[in-house]
Amino acid sequence: MRLAALAPLSLLLSAFACFGQAAQPRQNDAALRINAVAPYPRVAPGQIIELRVEGFDERFISPPPGDVLSILLTQDGATTEARVRTTAPTLVREAPATPDGPVGMKQLQSMTFVVPRSLRAGEAEVAVSYRGRRSAPFKLEVVERPQRPAVGSAPVMTIAPRSSIAGRGRRSSMPAARAMTAIG
Repeated sequence: MRLAALAPLSLLLSAFACFGQAAQPRQNDAALRINAVAPYPRVAPGQIIELRVEGFDERFISPPPGDVLSILLTQDGATTEARVRTTAPTLVREAPATPDGPVGMKQLQSMTFVVPRSLRAGEAEVAVSYRGRRSAPFKLEVVERPQRPAVGSAPVMTIAPRSSIAGRGRRSSMPAARAMTAIG
């Protein structure tokens, strides 16, 4: 008899739970936002550019089929659509590490595209469109030639006795770094 009395109550509570979830904004209702353009916001026609976008409710490891995801470039009122070449989920540190504690990570979606050759030197805007949602425009500067690549390198250090670098037990008078240079 008690179970019969609890049935309408559980039905009423589940109805409230369903309506409560419908009233809350879902994550996929969040606006798309272009966080960064890599390698530079100065682009040249024919150059491959990477956009880092936040606000996706899915993580793509490849572009979705069809035309649900597109990149729109606008210059002087004319809009050109670019095809997404690659996509990948990305984590970016929100701020430099502090002694107070750990720093949060932000989930972004990286996507690459080729800048259309129809763009000319001057200002342009790029936006991402996904299933009816569109990001706010992000300003780009179109230049005639791409910027020089930023080449970074890390120093290579080896820690080994001189005899192992010189080879087969012979002692070398050269320091280890000069010995490595002579080998390579």
